Parts: sequence; structure tokens; C-alpha cells
Amino acid sequence: MKYLKKISRYLLLTIIVSTLYINNVLAYGYDISVTSSTVTVGNNVTLKIQGSQIAGRFNITSSNTGVASLSTSSVWVENDTQSITINAKKVGKATITITPNDITTTDTNPKDVSLNAKTITITVKAKPTSGGGSSSGGNSQSTTPTKSTNSYLSSITVDGFELNEEFDKESLEYTLTVPYDTEKIKINAQLEDSNAKVTGVGEVNVSTGLNTFEIIVTAENGSKRTYSLKVTVEEEDPIEVKIDNETLTVIRKRKDLPKISEYFEEKDITIDNKNVEGYYNDTLKYTVVGLKNSLGEINYYIYDSGKYTKYEEYTFNGTTLQVLDKAVSGAKKTSFVYDSSKITSYQEVKLDVLKNTYALDNNDIGGNQFYLFYAINIETGKESLYQYDASEKTVQRYNTLVLDMYKDRSDKYYLCLLGSLLLLGIVILTFSITMIHKKKQSKKKINLVKEKPSKKVIDEEQEKFSFDDLPIKNKTKRQD
Repeated sequence: MKYLKKISRYLLLTIIVSTLYINNVLAYGYDISVTSSTVTVGNNVTLKIQGSQIAGRFNITSSNTGVASLSTSSVWVENDTQSITINAKKVGKATITITPNDITTTDTNPKDVSLNAKTITITVKAKPTSGGGSSSGGNSQSTTPTKSTNSYLSSITVDGFELNEEFDKESLEYTLTVPYDTEKIKINAQLEDSNAKVTGVGEVNVSTGLNTFEIIVTAENGSKRTYSLKVTVEEEDPIEVKIDNETLTVIRKRKDLPKISEYFEEKDITIDNKNVEGYYNDTLKYTVVGLKNSLGEINYYIYDSGKYTKYEEYTFNGTTLQVLDKAVSGAKKTSFVYDSSKITSYQEVKLDVLKNTYALDNNDIGGNQFYLFYAINIETGKESLYQYDASEKTVQRYNTLVLDMYKDRSDKYYLCLLGSLLLLGIVILTFSITMIHKKKQSKKKINLVKEKPSKKVIDEEQEKFSFDDLPIKNKTKRQD
């Protein structure tokens, strides 16, 4: 039993050590900091958001913009640090809330995660009063004038139309609805402080459905405020389609569509007896049209006999590809971010061979930056497996022979590992059975020694023996 206990302890220790070695847990999350939680009126403090092993958008809000206003309402963090300027407007307190949104890890196994919001409190104090006199000659001390922090507008208007909401400089979002035949509008914005600057005004193009415009005001000290204007252009006779329980509107004018690669030519098609301007690729035999969702986002869809399939193309270092939703055999599904878009991909490089995944020789990789995905080259029409290098943001065709070699090597290693574990188990079992058998044999010998009669007992038994007791002698006497 002592041997079995020792073996059990060794096995348990081996399993624990192996588990700690194999499972490499990467910490992910974010931290916030501020240069100072107390500030005087007219000054600024800097809020920093530092991400660790994550990528996603963070929304920042102030509970009292009259006390503390923000240079921006959202930032994108991807394993880096982003800074936001907080401007002290007047005496009081304001709570700044940082809320993570659509966060994805950037480790070897990327996944969507939910992170809690964090808050900090900013206290704004009044400016200190300075003495009026001078110790020599009555000359007053000169001070550098403080730059204005005013980033407010006093009005937003659109020529020929009236906004749905009454303007309030603290309110940052406004809406407007215009007739179906409207192609352009002129946005006007009046600054509250003449030292500030404004962008996003003037004549802009609009298309059917929702159009969103940002009006950005930059104060003299550099702090910014963003106003949003959402303009909806009515559809004269809309063509609506339903895809995955979402209602989308067909864009009928080509001028309202986003840019598409040069490998498509203009083509008009008929949908619901109405003319729709789209595009056509002769190599792939694709007819694509634009659909707009409820948020005003326009995406291309492949149109084929009344059916719609989403079409997404990306240009990587001069090569335009249509990414396919197709699994890579033996690899794990993940994603990477390119041009603010999340693209589904796969990774075959992993550190856990015990789970029958594939690994390279170099297991010292801190984070896998290579992603695999199937795509069609829009120019040639050929489908291939591609590899994206997240570090250099480049794409190239992947050599599948290399992938097969890694798989074969990993399979052999996996079989050897299983064989070794099986052999170890047999050795342990054989050793245990042998030890148990030896122990039983020892017990039997001890019992035999205890049960064997001594010589003295045997002699006494022999002396007591008499032939008269034998049945044959008794028979002879009876005959006499």
C-alpha cells in the first residue's frame, strides 16, 4: 500500500504541474487614470484609458458637462493608451463614466468579452485670487492670458429646412427629415466663441434613408466637442427586403452607393418592377446592389433571383478579396480587426497539443499575429487560402503544403505522446500488480511457518500410536 500511495502522489503532482504548464492564462482588461482629480476653472486634466490584450470602443460621458466637458465622447483602444481632455468649466463636481463597448481580446484565442464600466470624480475649484499690489515701484506683475475653453455652438441650421429639435448648446444630437428628391443640403453652425473653429459644415450630399453628419467644434485651447446631425431622406416608393428579421431598403441610385472596386461595371436591374442601379462582375458572375439598414449603414449584397447574400470586399496591399465564411480544417475560429471591421478568420498556431490542435516548432510565441481565411480574388475569380499578418497588416496566399506538414508533424507527436502515456500506465499497473503479488506470497509463507507442527509434537504423536488400534488386528483376534 505504501508503494501505491507514493505512485498516486507522484501522478497527482505530475498532473498538476502539467496543467499549470499547459494552461497559459493571459490577463486582459483596462485601466484608467487622470492627471489630477482636482482642477481649477479654465484648466484641463487628461484622462487616460490603457487597454491590455483587448480591442474595442470606449464611450466616455460626463454627469455634468457644465462643470466638466470632454474633448470626445468615444475612443478606440487596441492594446494601447488613449487620452481624453477634460475641461473645467465652472465650480462643482462631475462624474466621468468610461463604458467599454464591443470588446474583443487580442490574445491567441480572441473572443468577445464584457468589461465593467469605471468612473472617476472630477472636482472643479474656483480660481485663486491674486494680490493687487507690488513690492517695488507699483508695477503690476504681467500674466499670460488663458486660452479660451469654449467649444459650444450657439445654433445649428439647415438652409430651407427646420430641425426636429429646438437647439440647446448642451444637446449634441439633432435630426431632420427631407423629401425623397433631396440630393444636397447646406449645414450652418454659429460659434459661441469667435476664437473657436468648426468643421463639418457647408454643402453635403445626402442619399435615400439615414445620413449622419458630425459637426466638430475646437476651442482655442484645443478641446473639442462633437455635435451630430442625422438627416433622413424620404423614399418615394421604397423597396424593402427582410434579411435575418431586419428590414433593409434597396438603394436605387448609384450615386448613393459606397465605392466599389474597379473590377465591377455598372449594371441596372429590375426589382419589384422598379429600376435599380447596381454593379456586375463578369468573372464571378456577381450582380450587387446596395441595401441600407435602420442605422443608415449601406452595404453591398449579391442579388440572385430575389435572394440577397452579403458581399464584403477588402483591399490588402493592392489585392482586392471577397472574404468567405468558410472554415479552415484543423484550425480554431477567431477574428481580426482591419479598417475598423471585424473579419472572421482561423488560427492553426496554438500551444496546446494535448487538445489535438496544431503548433509550430517555436512555442515561445507571445501572441499569435497570423490569421487564416478563405477568400476569392476579385480580379482573377480564384478561391485560395490567405494569411493575414496583423503586425504588418499585409496579406498573402498561404502555402497549404506547410499547413499539411504541421498537421502531419503534430499528429505524429500526438500519437507518440499518447503511446508514451499508455506505456507509462502499463508500467505502473504491472509494477503495482507485482508488488501486490509479492506481498501475498510473503503472507502465505508466514502462515505456513505458523501452521507447521514442531518435532516434539510429532514424536509425542508417534509414541501414542499403537497397532492395536488398527482395524485389521481386531479382525484377526475375532477369527482366533
